Amino acid sequence: MISKVSFCSLLLVSLFAVATSPAYAQPVNVGLGSYSTTLPPGEVGPQNSSGQNISPKVSGSFSLPVQSNDFWSSLIYPFYSNPHSNVLYAHPLMVKAINTGLQIGHTPTHVFAANDYLFPWSLQLTVGVVGLSTSQTETHGYGDWTATALWDGGSTNMEATFGHGLPYVFFEITGGDALVTPEGAFTTWYNQNGTLGLTIQGRHYGIFAPTGSVWTGSGPLQSTLNGSNYLSIALLPDNQTATIDLFRKHAYAFVTDSTVDWVYDEANAMVQT
Repeated sequence: MISKVSFCSLLLVSLFAVATSPAYAQPVNVGLGSYSTTLPPGEVGPQNSSGQNISPKVSGSFSLPVQSNDFWSSLIYPFYSNPHSNVLYAHPLMVKAINTGLQIGHTPTHVFAANDYLFPWSLQLTVGVVGLSTSQTETHGYGDWTATALWDGGSTNMEATFGHGLPYVFFEITGGDALVTPEGAFTTWYNQNGTLGLTIQGRHYGIFAPTGSVWTGSGPLQSTLNGSNYLSIALLPDNQTATIDLFRKHAYAFVTDSTVDWVYDEANAMVQT
């Protein structure tokens, strides 16, 4: 016969075990499946290529679920121990975060390397802020096909938004003049009212500062942005005036989000977008 004291002790131990059991013992059911909000026993979290535990690089105001399977994932997780990012293939542009800003490039033709079909990284220009240098680049936000990077330098900061299918990269800066550094020799074929047309390594770019802005220097190029805090850069198909005029009309329509909506018809196993 079990005494009352022994029974109470057994009950307390049982309740303590339930209260302290990990959340994976109570999975979240979704339809016929389920998922856990914590790691199962023996599993490990995110690690870099050396097997070291890593945490996502996000800004202080970042409040979205952490992604790890997108084209910009090396921005949020330093898998190869790069505190900024590897090359991000946003197509048609390629971008890469470094300590002083965002490098931008475009490779128009592919190459075959063994069994791979590649568009090699090629750098044409770097966008930053005078005096900006950060120890890491953070993920500030993202959408379904866009991402926003943040360089938080205290009093000097920069945000850059880029995405799949966008010929533009959109920038917001504080604490210093905008700085655009072409990679090597370049030609300026358009310079009117804050807008520049540049050709670098045979690629054509439009630089769109606010109306009334003035660019100085022969590379790097520098501007106060006429007292404002934004600019955009676009990859252009050619170096015609009509083309840069067309791109300028849309250069200040900054992307704030990208969303794909769909409806799932479970009975017929169909997705409608």
